[in-house]
Amino acid sequence: MAPSANHETEIKLRIPSAEEGRNLLRQAGFSVVVGRVFETNIVFDFPDQRFRRERKLLRLRCAGARSILTYKGTPEEGPLKSREEIELEASDPRQA
Repeated sequence: MAPSANHETEIKLRIPSAEEGRNLLRQAGFSVVVGRVFETNIVFDFPDQRFRRERKLLRLRCAGARSILTYKGTPEEGPLKSREEIELEASDPRQA
């Protein structure tokens, strides 16, 4: 899989409970298509933790047979959490 350069924009909404969230999603017409998948996340940084200080992220996420290496840039200023995001699929996560 070739790397994809994207821009991630994220919003977080407060809901009273997980059950209320599920109900709201069902009412909006959504349904579960794929059941729960457990994942492992490994976060990389330099010894001086410069990525953490700069609010950047380099992560290897493994879920089942799929592994995705993700870079997230420093969030931009503004009302929404928006940042550069680059992802590529790792054919062998032990090599990443």
